[in-house]
Amino acid sequence: MISVDSARQKIESFTPDGKTVAVPFDKSTGRVLATHVTAPFPQPRFDNSAMDGFALKSSDILSAAVQHPVTLKSLGVIAAGKPLIQEIRSGHCAQIMTGVKFHPVQMPSSWWKTPVVLIHCG
Repeated sequence: MISVDSARQKIESFTPDGKTVAVPFDKSTGRVLATHVTAPFPQPRFDNSAMDGFALKSSDILSAAVQHPVTLKSLGVIAAGKPLIQEIRSGHCAQIMTGVKFHPVQMPSSWWKTPVVLIHCG
């Protein structure tokens, strides 16, 4: 057991003293930032998927319903940071992971209000 004063000194030895010091990035381990850091450009530098999902032709699922599921042929899985490897043709789909490089599309707001439908990608 140690005294309260000894414990306080040990704690204070690990507490930043409030002084600002410039250090190289590779020497900054264990330090606390003195100011906010912002990137001069977006990262990553391309449009990407915000979540896992499937790339497909919207026209392929217009008739999809719980009672009438749609089956699409899978072209495989596309990993984060990778572009679509080929055009998604009608009747096909590809599983996409969060971070996949792609060009965003506009979707009608009515799509977000419709019930979820079952789509088989196999």
